[in-house]
Amino acid sequence: MNIYITKNMESTLDGYDTIPLLYGNLNLEHIPQHSCANILVEDALDSTNDPQATLVNIISKLRKAGNLSIQGTDFDTMCRQYLNKNIASQDINTYVAEKNSICSFGDIQRTISQNNIKIISAGLNGVKFDIRATR
Repeated sequence: MNIYITKNMESTLDGYDTIPLLYGNLNLEHIPQHSCANILVEDALDSTNDPQATLVNIISKLRKAGNLSIQGTDFDTMCRQYLNKNIASQDINTYVAEKNSICSFGDIQRTISQNNIKIISAGLNGVKFDIRATR
């Protein structure tokens, strides 16, 4: 099973079951533990009510040798960009107003590692992060 977790209800990806966030909640109850070969999380964790708990729940669905890919916005980098006058205050305000919580690249990496998932690659491109990991 391959799942695609997104905040956009209209987004789909060939070969993946799309699971949208609804009102800051992610319902994965219908997915058995350790059943997913591939999980893609795209700009969704910071739209949840509790990103760390949500990530632990997502990881529990990953099977042995399964792949996890997470993309999102690193708030720490965004703040540094703001302090360096590379991002306008209006952009920060808009970002924060649209989110239920704040995620950082480091927090996501720590949660992944603490749950015995091996990070294959992790990088930043501007304020966006991309983490690839495997169980």
